[in-house]
Amino acid sequence: FWEEFSMSAVTICEYHLEVNIDTPVSLVWGSFCFEIANWWPKPMMATPDGEMVLEPVLGGKLFEDSGNGCGVHWFSIVAIEEETLIEFVGTLTPAFGGPAQVFLTLKFDGFGERTVLKISDQSVGRERDQSAVVAGWEEVFDALKHYCESGEGQMP
Repeated sequence: FWEEFSMSAVTICEYHLEVNIDTPVSLVWGSFCFEIANWWPKPMMATPDGEMVLEPVLGGKLFEDSGNGCGVHWFSIVAIEEETLIEFVGTLTPAFGGPAQVFLTLKFDGFGERTVLKISDQSVGRERDQSAVVAGWEEVFDALKHYCESGEGQMP
């Protein structure tokens, strides 16, 4: 048994980011949902030899697959509407800055040949480093923006 006991406050953290992508929403959606392994930044992965995988269905997972059943399960999809919305829920363990429950919402707003991607990250639990959270999501979604705008994305 453990003799030491410490207590910390539960904190609610909320972060928002908006990314303008100069490609139609169908391409941004397809690139996010079906080509995530092609653009997700390797430095933003816990398993450097793994591959990011998204199962874009209700109850699907966003996870790193390291092979042989190993990896990291980041989020589960709790709401999805094609080319419009994905809502995720995930658990951060202490090894990744938790304990915390994270709620991630992605809204895809199409305006002709342009998409505005609105990202909302909310968590309950241990306070997270705001600058690290924002910088991390900026790196991830800048990579998606570059992938889509460079013409690499193939999913219309």
